[in-house]
Amino acid sequence: MWRMPSRTSCVWHGNWKPQARLSLAEKVERMSSSRILVDTESRQGHVTPYCIREVTCTGKRNELEESLKQAEEILKKARSEKESIEMQAYNQGLEQGQAQGQKMAIKRLGPLFDTFRSAIDELARMRGDILDQNQKQLLQLVVLIAEKIVHRSIQIHPDIVLDTVRAACSHLMETDEIRVRLHPSDFEYIREIEKIISLSLSRENSVTFVEDLSIERGGVIIETEFGEIDASIRSQIEHLQDIVLNNG
Repeated sequence: MWRMPSRTSCVWHGNWKPQARLSLAEKVERMSSSRILVDTESRQGHVTPYCIREVTCTGKRNELEESLKQAEEILKKARSEKESIEMQAYNQGLEQGQAQGQKMAIKRLGPLFDTFRSAIDELARMRGDILDQNQKQLLQLVVLIAEKIVHRSIQIHPDIVLDTVRAACSHLMETDEIRVRLHPSDFEYIREIEKIISLSLSRENSVTFVEDLSIERGGVIIETEFGEIDASIRSQIEHLQDIVLNNG
């Protein structure tokens, strides 16, 4: 026969509330902190099944923590090995890159070095040519300066022609007649000392002086029956120039 629910049962149903689902870790924590109730049999050395389950969960937790530690150590070793491998690869790549860069630089700069060598050789050759040209120019300048000095000396010292005549006649063999051609200015000077010249040459009445505008002052051309001696200033300078430039 149906009975009306009691007030106590109504209150129990009225106070019930749904509880949130707990995670595994929270369940383990709650199990560890719960009070363990034992009966008379438990006091005599028999452990309740609830206590066995708690010990089993605690052991699994320790194993999990140990596994996590081992995993962290393995991860650290892996990271260290990874960094070591990366550093080794970087250094190896750097060395290979440097070697490859040097090869590329030599390959690219090789033609440029050859051009530099050719330019240096050409400059050395040009240097030799320049020295030769300058040397000739310097020697020519020396000859020109000597020529100027000679002409200046002749103007200051007209008796130079007398030394020229004596030097030229010293190379002559004994002849009956000697004909001396010289510049008109020197001819006037010689006429004044003609007697002295003939005596100094030991050829009295055998030396004849003739004016010649083609001959520079200070020089003479001596004619004999065997030929002539060119003792002009121009011929002497040309002879000096030939010695200096070609043989010097």
